[in-house]
Amino acid sequence: MYSPDHKLFNGCPKGIVVRYGALANAHFSLFNEQMAAAITGNGRYFIQKKANYVEKKLQSLIQSKKEYLLYADTDSIYFHIEPFMLKYQEQNPDLTISQYVDWANSFEEKVIQPTIQQTVDDFAHELNAYNKDVIKSEREIISDSALWVAKKKYLARVRDSEGTRYPDDNPYMKAMGLEIAKSSTSVWAKKKLKESINKILDGTEEELSNWIKELKIDFVKADLNDLAQVGAASNLDYDLSDKGVPFGSRAAICHNIYIKEYNKDETYSPIQAGEKTKRLFLIEPNPLKTNIIAYSSDNFVNEIKDYIDYDTNFEKSFLNPLQLMVECLNWDLNKKTESLDDW
Repeated sequence: MYSPDHKLFNGCPKGIVVRYGALANAHFSLFNEQMAAAITGNGRYFIQKKANYVEKKLQSLIQSKKEYLLYADTDSIYFHIEPFMLKYQEQNPDLTISQYVDWANSFEEKVIQPTIQQTVDDFAHELNAYNKDVIKSEREIISDSALWVAKKKYLARVRDSEGTRYPDDNPYMKAMGLEIAKSSTSVWAKKKLKESINKILDGTEEELSNWIKELKIDFVKADLNDLAQVGAASNLDYDLSDKGVPFGSRAAICHNIYIKEYNKDETYSPIQAGEKTKRLFLIEPNPLKTNIIAYSSDNFVNEIKDYIDYDTNFEKSFLNPLQLMVECLNWDLNKKTESLDDW
């Protein structure tokens, strides 16, 4: 896909590359806010022009009340070819998924790429580009099902990515900007959120809710370290009696207080500011005197295993992120699962 992050001047001395981000930095020697704005503006204009050209081309082939363009952002566009694919499938009903993907790729090469090249040619002419050959836009993924949650946040079942073909029975589940891709998400939640993609794309709200109920059995049997979310507290210089102490800082401070009060500081090292830790929610009352605890040693779970708040951990690490993934479908998983049995 096209990105406006190109060499600014083809005539720059060898080895010098100017990027638009640097031009917008007031401390950069070549700082030029208008030039930076022009580069991002040109990129935006190109993306919009490309989207319009593709839409117009596809509509000219098979007119559709539903727009072909699904989504566009700063460096890419996503469009569907459903009417074309349905027609091809009717004529060729017994092909494999991979064979249908072959046809979709061929369609892109024969129809979409020439249209994008026309966009590049017109764009370069309008802006009197020095060298239009550096303006490129290439196909990234072919997906048979996708869901856009919000800007820069989507799910896609990818069958081909930039020429890499995935087996029919093992497609690549792409999750952009969602909890699945975040380092703070627990090991268990990442695995189950990834498993949920097929269920979201192919199933119903009821089916997903029933699956969630079944997961509770697996959740309570999982290794506690796999259930813990990951995070770091940049500042531990707080008094816990004060209001507004960040929960990550409070969790780490409570850990340090606990190991000191119970003479466990030789077994467990105090957590330092900025150190990555695991976090679990606890039921109260408990000896740690907190509803959330951070720890850096996996063995620390032996201190808290009898006080795990499974409901809150399940909700915070898994159910809430999953709800965000399906809100655009108007699915309410919290309502559907509120009557679940106790742990």
